[in-house]
Amino acid sequence: AAGEWSGELVQCSAAGGTLVMLTRLQWVDPGDGGSPLVLESGTDITRRKADEVRLREATAAAERASAAKSDFLAMMSHDLRTPLQAIMTAAEILAPDPEAPGTPPELRNINYAAQSMARLVDDLLNLARLERTRLPLERRPTNLRELLARTLDPIAATARAKGLAFEGVVDPMAPAELLTDPVRLGQILANLVGNAVKFTAVGRVRVDVRGARPGMLRIDVADTGIGIAQERQTAVFEPFMQASGEVREHYGGVGLGLAIASDLAHSLGGRIDLESAPGEGSRFRLWLPLQPPTPAEEAPPQA
Repeated sequence: AAGEWSGELVQCSAAGGTLVMLTRLQWVDPGDGGSPLVLESGTDITRRKADEVRLREATAAAERASAAKSDFLAMMSHDLRTPLQAIMTAAEILAPDPEAPGTPPELRNINYAAQSMARLVDDLLNLARLERTRLPLERRPTNLRELLARTLDPIAATARAKGLAFEGVVDPMAPAELLTDPVRLGQILANLVGNAVKFTAVGRVRVDVRGARPGMLRIDVADTGIGIAQERQTAVFEPFMQASGEVREHYGGVGLGLAIASDLAHSLGGRIDLESAPGEGSRFRLWLPLQPPTPAEEAPPQA
């Protein structure tokens, strides 16, 4: 009826093989009373189709490998929790207050090492859950100032022990309450502020909370630390990536904190922006909606 047809045809070759042809058949009226003709034109797309099959197979293999990695991380994290909990319990019994005068340095080191390992295990488990989209999220009214105090007070003590000035400022116009997952928001803040303290040797760390846009909460975490080069600022939000090899050697860690914080922010309907330069410190800016989207809604794109 249309006078033409186009599509893919599998044709036999003279050598006995097959070719995939992108074919167009067109009805042609010679106009001189002769018999109508069909004009056929074709393009050999056999190689392209084979490449598409290989790409699909490679993608499926990569997805299986990623799923296997996530399952392995989750399994190992769970398996490590039992002996680690025993170590932490014994350390707490032997040294309830690691900072108390007279505490043997060996017990203090065991306590700190166990806490560091516990955070790493939690990060690995969260990463595995995020990659498989199994991380449960709550949405309930949360007192903002109570959450900030509960999350930031221990980190502030660590900062002051390093000789850093620590400031936490909440704009009076900031909302008293927001609808969010308090545990996950606490994780985001702990990672951002903990990193700021970790990578700052001299100067200050400042947390600034304000309601900057209608329906949005803005939390700035600024430091006077080592800073991050422009070309590395995207990579630091990827799992197991850090600003440089020197940073890993000097400061330790495996590069999971910012990746998890960024994924959690997107899960809550927000995002994290970064402004930084080497030697000039960093500013991480967390945007969160006061009314987060439902799971079916799409989180806002990154700036």
